[in-house]
Amino acid sequence: MTLKKNSKNSFWLGRLAIRIALNFPDYPILKDQYGRPLMIQGVYGSISHKEERGVALISLPEPVIDASDSNVRLAGVGIDLEMTSRPGRSNVSKRVLTINERQSLGNIPGITIDEEVLLRFSLKEAIYKAAHPLLCQYVGFQEAEVTPFADGTASCIWLLDTKADKRIVKLTAHWKKVVDGQFFLTSASVYSNKSDEEVKLEP
Repeated sequence: MTLKKNSKNSFWLGRLAIRIALNFPDYPILKDQYGRPLMIQGVYGSISHKEERGVALISLPEPVIDASDSNVRLAGVGIDLEMTSRPGRSNVSKRVLTINERQSLGNIPGITIDEEVLLRFSLKEAIYKAAHPLLCQYVGFQEAEVTPFADGTASCIWLLDTKADKRIVKLTAHWKKVVDGQFFLTSASVYSNKSDEEVKLEP
């Protein structure tokens, strides 16, 4: 589908993407107080849009995470779409990456340092979206360090003073280049412990 490049059309494509992912449900996909898609009980979803593209990620109702550990449950998913280059725009590395992250750039074959800055930025966006139902707080770019790997996975180290990340018992993140290498598509899932009574998930 081709639409004029503007933020309203881009936003609309994101909403369309999640409706397609849900097989066009007979209820509207509204936003909660944080701007997250308001899903039915037991389903998690996330939306992203950039330029003329819109993407969405949803979970299946009550997915089986680990049959050997019935206490682990999915708590949120996140997706982000970011261009692999931003010609004419200023470098954002100092704003979105920690000192450690900037010093560790350049270790992914086929990915330039400038591209990796945008990849890590996109991974943070996806991870923050996935973790927000558990953290329920603003997370700055200097409060987490992400490391992408050549196999399309990534890790995250939290640097939160509140230690709210202790509610996360597992996190997975993935990335890939899409649309002939024009975009990075990143995704993340976070998991909590069912037996942890302190974890209060929001709808």
